[in-house]
Amino acid sequence: MVATPLPRSDGQPGGLLVINLDLERLLGQLRSDLPKDYQLYLANRWGDFLVHPDPAQTFGFDKGRRVLMQDSFAATKALFERKQNQLALSGLDDPQQAAGQVMAFVRHPLGRGNRDDFIVTGLVQPLDTAVAGAAPLGQRIIHMVLAFSVIAIMLAVVFARAMLRPINTLAQAASSFSTTQLQQALPVERNDEIGVLARNFDRMQRQINSHMASLYDNQRELSYLAHHDSLTGLANRALFFQRLEQLLEQAQRNTSQFAVLFVDLDHFKQINDQHGHAIGDQVLQIVARACCMRCVVTIWWRAWAGMNT
Repeated sequence: MVATPLPRSDGQPGGLLVINLDLERLLGQLRSDLPKDYQLYLANRWGDFLVHPDPAQTFGFDKGRRVLMQDSFAATKALFERKQNQLALSGLDDPQQAAGQVMAFVRHPLGRGNRDDFIVTGLVQPLDTAVAGAAPLGQRIIHMVLAFSVIAIMLAVVFARAMLRPINTLAQAASSFSTTQLQQALPVERNDEIGVLARNFDRMQRQINSHMASLYDNQRELSYLAHHDSLTGLANRALFFQRLEQLLEQAQRNTSQFAVLFVDLDHFKQINDQHGHAIGDQVLQIVARACCMRCVVTIWWRAWAGMNT
């Protein structure tokens, strides 16, 4: 029943308009529009149930008793005290307030002038029903996660092989080059960062080989200069005594004999004084070549004579 006063033209009360509504038909249509297993609750601003799954619990004030929503659902007390506008509870999060259920309550204001008038609407669903609907979705999510995990692992393996193979080639080339100084085939044709690294490493190998060859040449040259005279190319004092010690040890070990040839140039100082040191150097070079040639011929003759005897 809905009633409102009707004022006269002078503003004084003139009558009362009362309208009777068939709420059972209206609320029945509202309940039929809800999905299965949903329970609808509706209460006025004092908490009296206007809609309840059990019709005996509705409109208790007309029957001489009060059946209040805040007594059935203690958590809704904050809605009637205007501390909250909405409330959601789950048996998973708060089993004491919503044991085995999922509940949602909302406070709606009524009318335009009276802000204190409102109703509270609530929907309740069994927790098992809500979870049962989420189980297939969870399984599908798990299957999707597993499928994407397998795909990600396969892609990771493919990318790892594509990335690690040239890196392993570079590592093997670096290890081999450090011991043998031999260059190996590198992925210099790639256009990515690995190709840049391979080209730089190949360039570094070539430079190191070039520097090592130059060092070896310089070492041989220094070794030659350390044991030979720079003017005549003959062995110097250090090499002479080294060879002499070797011959002495060999003669003692084999009980053999050897001879040392001493060559002296007469009047060499007179050549330097009369013709200059440049001519003296040329004389030394000519004598050195002649002695070397004679030694070679003598050695060849002895070897040939030994073969014929």
